[in-house]
Amino acid sequence: MRREFIETYLITTGTSYNLQVWNRNPAADSVQIEYEAGPPLLANDVRFIFVRVDTVEHMIRCVVVLTPDYIEARFGRFGKPTIKQQMIITARHRAEILARKPPILFYPDSSEVRLLLRATKTKGDQIRDSPASGTLLSIEEIRDLVARPILGTRLSSAATKNRGQALELVVARRLGYTNENLLGGYPDIANQALEVKVQDAPTVDLGKYSPQFDEAVPLCPGFTTRSIRYLIALTNATTGVVEGIVLAPGGRLGDHFAFVSDSNFKSQRSIPMAFFEAFDGLSVSNPA
Repeated sequence: MRREFIETYLITTGTSYNLQVWNRNPAADSVQIEYEAGPPLLANDVRFIFVRVDTVEHMIRCVVVLTPDYIEARFGRFGKPTIKQQMIITARHRAEILARKPPILFYPDSSEVRLLLRATKTKGDQIRDSPASGTLLSIEEIRDLVARPILGTRLSSAATKNRGQALELVVARRLGYTNENLLGGYPDIANQALEVKVQDAPTVDLGKYSPQFDEAVPLCPGFTTRSIRYLIALTNATTGVVEGIVLAPGGRLGDHFAFVSDSNFKSQRSIPMAFFEAFDGLSVSNPA
């Protein structure tokens, strides 16, 4: 709420609350709003309003107003910003993919990856195993095992993040992996150098790594962000149905889609839930 220079956060369950502030360090004295007359408002002038809600009784338990200086003095400094890369799939490009028969935008592996493709019907046992010669499926096999069969699949959760996790699970199972607790990280399925994404809005969140920059991938020796394979499910934002697929090495994504040049980031600070529980029934600001 810019007029009052406040931000509001809803707190529900858990043992701690992870405060995430986008695109600035809230404890820094950097200019945020300038006036024609008078001093500017700085990042550390913001007031955070935390509202703790009992999700069973649907009742507001407390309201706590904190400043960035108070948060750092009490709980420690805000964490180093986490870089968030993004890619844009416009409505026109999406429509072009959905008009294909089948609706799959596909590119083969890069030449260096083809040297690692398996010669037998074996693969690594663990999702987080690094890909190695003889264990790597070709991107054509991934297309036939995963991309084509999941067209028309409904991803149950309404939230994009949860839909992404549901898609990772579907892809892992279709590839024959069973230890689903190891999903996550970059790339999601390291053993196949495969990153899995859901697109139900123009912006696709890529996380720390983007094929826009040719960077080595620690979990996949010999791979870079441009040779990692990307499977992006184009889902219906309302129904969650997978309507189309993009399956390509990262280096080919820029042939069709635009990357956001200025990376977003978030500064983070964990606050114990016990802190908020101590003010049950109260409204306080920067409490002693």
